Amino acid sequence: MLRTILLLTLLTAVQIFPQQRFVIEENGRFGYIDSVGTTVIAPQYVTRSHFSEGKAKQTKTRWLVDNETFFLNPDGSTAFETSYNAAGDFSEGLAKVLDVSWALWRYWGFIDANGKEVIAPEYSDAGDFHNGRAWVVKRPILFPGADIHLFGFINTAGKLVINYQYERANDFSEGLAAVTLKGASGFIDTAGVPVIDFQYDRVSSFSQGLVRVKKNGAWGYLDRTGSVVIPFEFEEARDFSDGAALVKNKGKWRFVDRSGTTILPVEYVDVQFFSEGLASFRENGKYGFMDRTGAVMIAPKFIGVQPFRRGIAAAETEHEQGYIDRSGTFLWKQSKK
Repeated sequence: MLRTILLLTLLTAVQIFPQQRFVIEENGRFGYIDSVGTTVIAPQYVTRSHFSEGKAKQTKTRWLVDNETFFLNPDGSTAFETSYNAAGDFSEGLAKVLDVSWALWRYWGFIDANGKEVIAPEYSDAGDFHNGRAWVVKRPILFPGADIHLFGFINTAGKLVINYQYERANDFSEGLAAVTLKGASGFIDTAGVPVIDFQYDRVSSFSQGLVRVKKNGAWGYLDRTGSVVIPFEFEEARDFSDGAALVKNKGKWRFVDRSGTTILPVEYVDVQFFSEGLASFRENGKYGFMDRTGAVMIAPKFIGVQPFRRGIAAAETEHEQGYIDRSGTFLWKQSKK
């Protein structure tokens, strides 16, 4: 809902590990600050990447046209180097990596937190591991779009545990994954057993015990058993965050709780979801933050913001960009050139 601007693509980088790191950019190079705005890794890298499970991926050029991926520790030291051309973030101790050999071979595999290859690159695409499963798909090297190629799921040992059978698949979330079979979407558990029938036009992923799904042109919310918790009555809907979800009905947005009860009518435009008790909004062309009662906690004075993560949020004015604290004060900033 908020427009994309330079700073906001920096990914408000937060991790669950003790050392919090947030991406900064200076002169086209990327570095990291901590949660109080101190620069802990000077801007020197070419890849915009956040830390996940204590590692951040970076790349360096090899043979003028190719890349090699390496990973950083939170103190800026090199955790390990690899010979892979690209990588994903670490999730459940594994990160997907891309092996590009010659012009045709482009396959994904997985490495562990020490950089050891634990699942050989053999997949044309793959998701991240969640709940011990990652979706994978194989397509032929030549003419990859000629046939429909189906999605399955592997475990952390690389064993195919849910057969290739789905036209689309999402990452697992809260023990269930959204998949599409014969044009209709539903949910399976980690054993591949259907839990919620394949009858929906569009689906999201579970968040805080509920999932938004679309049927017959309207959005509603289901619980993990597939029971309708909030009826199908919305033109648009968002995932739950901080116990609230944004929904739109008859052209008007509002926040509802898990029962579907309105907790806050939305009087502003460009309202984002609640995160850490605050949601951004736009008024007179500027963004600020409000709490769950609608009280303005940070006056609208920014031309762009991102949600709060671990106590800070990316924000920018006409002349400065950086990260603000919950008072709306920049704890790290730089002039815009």
